[in-house]
Amino acid sequence: MRHVRLSAQTSDQVLRSVRMILRYVFPVVVFLVLSERVVGRGYLYGVVVRFSWIGAFPILAVLIGRWRDGITDYYLRSYPEGKLRGPLEQNRERVGGFFLTVPAFGVVVSRMVRLYFSGTLTRFRQSRKALAFLFRRKLEKRARTEAPEDAPQLPEAIADAFTEGAAPPELRIAHYPELDDVVRTIEERRAAGRGAAIALVGEQGVGKTTWLDELARRVGGARREVGEARDTASALAELSRVLGAPRAETVDAFCETCGGGDQPIVLDECQNFFLRTVGGAEAFSVLADAISRTAPTRVWVCSFSRYAWEYARRVVDVDGVFARVVGLSPWSESAVNELIAHRMRVSGHTASYEDLIVDRVEGTEFESMVIRTGERYRQLLWDYADGLPRVAIHFWTRSLVPSGNGAVKVRLFADPGADELEGLSDDARFLLAAVVQHGSLRPGDAARVLNRPEGRCAAIFRQLASSGYIVEQDGRYAMTSHWNRAIVRFLRRKHLLYF
Repeated sequence: MRHVRLSAQTSDQVLRSVRMILRYVFPVVVFLVLSERVVGRGYLYGVVVRFSWIGAFPILAVLIGRWRDGITDYYLRSYPEGKLRGPLEQNRERVGGFFLTVPAFGVVVSRMVRLYFSGTLTRFRQSRKALAFLFRRKLEKRARTEAPEDAPQLPEAIADAFTEGAAPPELRIAHYPELDDVVRTIEERRAAGRGAAIALVGEQGVGKTTWLDELARRVGGARREVGEARDTASALAELSRVLGAPRAETVDAFCETCGGGDQPIVLDECQNFFLRTVGGAEAFSVLADAISRTAPTRVWVCSFSRYAWEYARRVVDVDGVFARVVGLSPWSESAVNELIAHRMRVSGHTASYEDLIVDRVEGTEFESMVIRTGERYRQLLWDYADGLPRVAIHFWTRSLVPSGNGAVKVRLFADPGADELEGLSDDARFLLAAVVQHGSLRPGDAARVLNRPEGRCAAIFRQLASSGYIVEQDGRYAMTSHWNRAIVRFLRRKHLLYF
């Protein structure tokens, strides 16, 4: 336990403050107890309660006055850029400064409460992570997993229900953070003939595409996925293509063509306009210019991967382009559980956790143990996936073994051996970091980012793909769901990823 030493003067102030509070609270409490026993909680009891609250305000004023210097010092230390800093310093020794201490006291108390609950929540999350870790170790030590290294052959209904791509409406759950507010904002601005610029930011696999699909369904229009653009010409060509407009040669021409209209422009994968290299933000500058010019009358909603967005904030004034940024955080444990349960219902199959029970008992106790084991296993799954629904879905399907009659058994999933990544060359590590930071890359773009020959980058891409770390689609390479968390944790450990 940490001991805090107080000066004699401070100790005396604390004792005096405590005595004053007790001298007021004790008689009030005694009178309330006696009045309740004699006449019950009637009119007299209510009068005492109301007057006791009125009497609390003078005591609060005395306490604030007594601790005025301490409150002021704490506020100045904690909020060096606070709005009250100047007035507090100028009126510190004046009588009128007391009225400035009151709002400062409110700010200080709110900060202390926030820090307390933040610390409590952090300890709670860390406790759940620790429990998930211990549960996995217990399963590995005392129970033999029968889950094979390769994904088992699951019934077609389960495979269809647990697709890892953009899910159709019947496979979704109502998890769209801030979407209702965004839709309301868009409708209000459209009604007033005004536009808006909104950015959607989140990690790969957190549900950005599904969020945009739902937004487009509610406000009209369609989600459009943009391809890579590296300079002004390719950016204008790509924007013209996805919006179905004639190809524009200048930003002015593009704005004249697409600046009007009532339908919101919903763009996905806008990190494809960035490249982490010298001059790599040229294409985004075109997008930012087009948005800035047309946003007064046109609604733009653009999604970005988290790592590309954080980089862009350092090199481009993205905050000046987008008036609002919606950050998609990792899903809560309950949301991931709801998603899995919903898709299991859609598949028409039930899951049994009996094979995960280590200490078997009989009777009703066995049934409750099955329930607790299922809860612990889903907690383990959520913890390993870091709250990313795509990763959770991937490893859930790797946990299932068909048992017939519309049922599946749940076994401990085999997570990827992260030690394999330790043997990668420096170029391979840098290439993986570039893929994570950009979402996906072509060998030619990777050569610009790493300043390596394109042939060398292409060869490393093929090696990484053959090991299952990344997957190729239409010439672009991206992380697989299976290695997603292992690679991100590895890169952070090696200080190649900082966000």
